Order: sequence, then C-alpha cells, then structure tokens
Amino acid sequence: MLGHQVSEAASADDVGVRLEAIAGAMEQMPQGDPGLGRSLVSVGMQILAVGVMSRTVSQREPLISLFERLVPKLATDDPMLPLAQHMRCLARCMQGVLQHRAEMVDAAIEEMVRYVGIVPLAYPFRPYMLSGVATAYVERHAMGGEIRHLEQATDLIARALAEVDPEGPFAEGTQLHGVLLYLRGHIQVAWCYYEPTPELVLRRSRIWNGPRR
Repeated sequence: MLGHQVSEAASADDVGVRLEAIAGAMEQMPQGDPGLGRSLVSVGMQILAVGVMSRTVSQREPLISLFERLVPKLATDDPMLPLAQHMRCLARCMQGVLQHRAEMVDAAIEEMVRYVGIVPLAYPFRPYMLSGVATAYVERHAMGGEIRHLEQATDLIARALAEVDPEGPFAEGTQLHGVLLYLRGHIQVAWCYYEPTPELVLRRSRIWNGPRR
C-alpha cells in the first residue's frame, strides 16, 4: 500500500510533500512491528530512487532523516535490518553530496561497504546494496573527478549484476533488474568522457570478472 503511494507521489508535482506524508505514516508503526522492516525497505528504495533523480527531493530534511528515525525501531533479528542500515548510509551519502562534504560521503561509503560485507552472498538484496555503493562512488567521482571512484563504481555494478539470483527479486525482466541496468548505463555514459570509442567504453564496463552464482 505505502509502496503504491510512493509510486504515485513520484509523478506528482508536489512529490516532496507527498513523500513526507508517507514517511510520517510509517513513523506511526510501533517499534518491533514485523511489517516495519518490509515497509521501510519498500518505501525507502523508491524514496532514494526519486531522491537521486531529484535534488529538490533530496534536500528535504524529513526524507533524509527518515532512516535515522526508523532504523533503530527495527527488531535486531529483522532480516531487513542490514539493508535498512545500508540505506540509511546511502541517505547520509546523498546529504553529504548536497552539502559538498566529501568527508561525509567517504564515511558513508565506508559504512555501506561494511554492511555489504556482513550479508551472505545468498542475501536477496545484496545486488541492491552493491548498486548503492556504486551509486555513491559515481557521486564521489562527480565531486572530485577522481577516475578511481568511477572504476570502483564500474566494478561494483558488474558484481551486482553477476550476483543476481535468477529466481530472486532482481531477476532479469523485473523492475529491480532494470534499476541495475539503468545504473550501469549511467556509469557507461560517464566513461564516454574518458574513452574515445564505444568499444572502449564497453570494455570499461566489464572490469569485474568474478564468478556468477
């Protein structure tokens, strides 16, 4: 229900106001509610996606701090907890980008990488977590122009796609798989600034050659 409301809000003129109202509704859910983790993750994914595309939305403090307020309410054994913690770091990263604070972005990336390392390869949302770190490195590259950050983003999105479970939520043909492909395309466009031919850009997009599960 909340996820559907976020989808509708994303196309509205007052998207920021609507998302804040949805965030407020989520805050009314009691601590330890087994549905809170799923709701936070479902809504949070869409809020972060809208925020990445719209700096106006990203600048709204209630949305940025949503994860700070709700993640501590999740039960310690909630399977969504690692993902929610990771998303909280991504929200902090977005805030650091908006405030032009490279040290804040770097600290958020370090935490995001730590959470990726905690979850097993079989964790169904691990591809999303990898793509989140990739997104953060793309933003970091935009801030400082260091090519190593773009290389790290390229490596991470390749890993995310390679680790997709064909039976999981990021399987080919799903909307979530499309999100991964969109990010890979965005990174390839960034490489066009450095590489003179499409062939070299595509070669750059295949940095990681690890095993596919």
